[in-house]
Amino acid sequence: MDKSGSSIKDELAEIFIDDYSISVRKDKIDGDSSIAREIVAQDSYQVKKIIERYPELINKQLTVIDIGGHIGCFGILIMKALKNAKLLAFEPLPEAAEIYRYNMREHDSSGRVFVYNKAVSYSHKFLTLCNGFDPKFYTGNVFAAPSEKINKNHHVYGPPIETITLEKALFESGFEAPCYLIKMDCEEGEWDILSHLSTAVASKAMMVLGEWHDHDWRRIIAESNKCFPHLYTSTHIGWGCGNFFAFPKDQNDYFADYLSLNSGNIFAASKVEELSALTTGEKGVDLNHIPPWKKAFEEAKYRNVIDIVDKNNLIRNARYAELLYCYAFSLHATGETQKAIEYYELSLKSGFAEFWVRYNRGSLLLDLGRLEEARVDLMRAHELDPSHKGVQQQLAAAEEKSPKAKSAEAKPQRNMLKKWAEYWRGGGKDG
Repeated sequence: MDKSGSSIKDELAEIFIDDYSISVRKDKIDGDSSIAREIVAQDSYQVKKIIERYPELINKQLTVIDIGGHIGCFGILIMKALKNAKLLAFEPLPEAAEIYRYNMREHDSSGRVFVYNKAVSYSHKFLTLCNGFDPKFYTGNVFAAPSEKINKNHHVYGPPIETITLEKALFESGFEAPCYLIKMDCEEGEWDILSHLSTAVASKAMMVLGEWHDHDWRRIIAESNKCFPHLYTSTHIGWGCGNFFAFPKDQNDYFADYLSLNSGNIFAASKVEELSALTTGEKGVDLNHIPPWKKAFEEAKYRNVIDIVDKNNLIRNARYAELLYCYAFSLHATGETQKAIEYYELSLKSGFAEFWVRYNRGSLLLDLGRLEEARVDLMRAHELDPSHKGVQQQLAAAEEKSPKAKSAEAKPQRNMLKKWAEYWRGGGKDG
């Protein structure tokens, strides 16, 4: 989508959330609108609360850095609030970057906005845009990854994209400033940035708002504190992903209480050791800690997975696609079929790899005799991976059952599920 403003407009729809007008893609209106509601209406980065707490930001000379900007929802929100700020944004997906620029056209005309169609990286000159599930990644969204980490389960978007360091971008754009407000949503790219960001830039950060992706929530506190020692980092307990906030140290008590993130589980740097003892039985930060539900899943103890998730109410605010998927698979394996279908759908909407959801849900629907629904899922799985033997076998089974669709009764295929579990845990290698 490398087009002029007028032709781009033809492919966009305008939506209104609160007092904000946002242009979204007509062919992706559900997904774009959902993200817009999360950032603007639900205020997932707490922008409105921050402005309320720090009204002096409204007229302050600063640069807002948006790493992983998507179509510009965060930019729209922040630039309407901050009258004198400049915005330096990074979005690696070409069509999303162009829509970001279109959404910023009012501010861009005054030279306040610069949008890079690049990823921020210090370790690689080029990255590959893709989505899909790999055990080393904890998101199903589009992300930029080094080519050596891409496997057959990832869907690749175009050729490798160029990267840039934050320092170089600030210099090139002329957006260097006395202070920065940094937002990061870069699907595991945060670790590379936090490890390599220069002291010259990091020391000028007055606030950092972001997402983290890892097994252990404690890692983000440790890494953020190393990068921004003048700030106080808070996050909520979670496994896989979550939001983190770094604010001036004199405000730590205020924000630990005020920025509740709708979970009530905010913990900050001073509590890491205490919480480590509670969650691992040992003092110190265990960055290799694997959450109990995931360990149980990898050991094929599916009833244990369900018990751990239910007992700790992990599903309550779940945004973590892998947790939702593993919970659905465990329900499927233990015969709770209707609930499994529900959570397969939630994992798909949360961004888990579409192939695995379609394949397993299609197999379950086939077991239940819901042939038409099964065929839809299995055909989509076949489109995503035509060479997968399991999908081919299930489609053949669906064809065999087709003449008896109305009278056939559901018979669980436990052996198939057991073989598939072994296949999944084995990294996708056929025995």
